[in-house]
Amino acid sequence: MKTIFHNFQQKSWIDSYYLQLQATEDARRNVEHVFFFEHKNVITLGTSSTKSDIPNTANIRRKNISIFKTNRGGEATWHGAGQLVFYPVLNIKKRRIKATELVKIVLQATQDALLKKQIETSINLKKPGLYIQNKKIVSFGMTIQKGITMHGVSVNVNNNNKGFAEIKPCGMPPNTVSSIKAETGSNESIESIAQEVKLHLKKIL
Repeated sequence: MKTIFHNFQQKSWIDSYYLQLQATEDARRNVEHVFFFEHKNVITLGTSSTKSDIPNTANIRRKNISIFKTNRGGEATWHGAGQLVFYPVLNIKKRRIKATELVKIVLQATQDALLKKQIETSINLKKPGLYIQNKKIVSFGMTIQKGITMHGVSVNVNNNNKGFAEIKPCGMPPNTVSSIKAETGSNESIESIAQEVKLHLKKIL
């Protein structure tokens, strides 16, 4: 199994989605991909989303925030400037990895990467993600179809919370979500966090 770890780049959510779709075909042929992006202003709705997660869609659209319904797990979330997202498109069927194991190993690798940057977090598997002082700074949301994964993880590096304020992120109040910079004062860039996460993912994938 060959796994290609792509360089970090800025790309719209919809373009990244089509890249993932193409990558799923590769994954069936034993070539996996892991993408690292920063998206433009967008809200995505997971399969567990309800209308209460986005109470004011008109206000959201007035702010030029796009909204997409997706096939990933979880509820509503926001992506935009200052946030790293990474998408492992993996063939877990051939790897013989269970979904629950994948959540654990990806979050653990992300936690280890952040610790290398002196950023301490705790893992929560019930509401999958990483937390600092009960503030969620890393979210996990994937889908698995015929043993192939799509979507993935978002890391709030130095974004503001204006996008989250319009929704119930991951079904929680907006003030429960924060960023690494807000909680620690860290000035780490998205690029440096992406590079560290990539190094740790390479060790386990």
